[in-house]
Amino acid sequence: MNKVSRQQLIEWIENPVTIAFREYAKYERANTIAAKGMEAFCPFDPQRTQEILANLNGADDAWGVVYESLGESDELLALLEEEDE
Repeated sequence: MNKVSRQQLIEWIENPVTIAFREYAKYERANTIAAKGMEAFCPFDPQRTQEILANLNGADDAWGVVYESLGESDELLALLEEEDE
């Protein structure tokens, strides 16, 4: 497996494509999921309502992980340093 240097990781984080995708993840999490949540209610079918809300919660968590992963985080840099050891 190829090793990724700290400098390569920083360049990747600062790349305009990475920044744009990170902003898309933020948008998707904030706007699209919230809008779908407003339409989640299924009258006379509480199980379906719960199913939709559970899926939206999962999507919210997933987009949150994507957003955090694409940013400069100490955890990401620490993980890189652990692999070097």
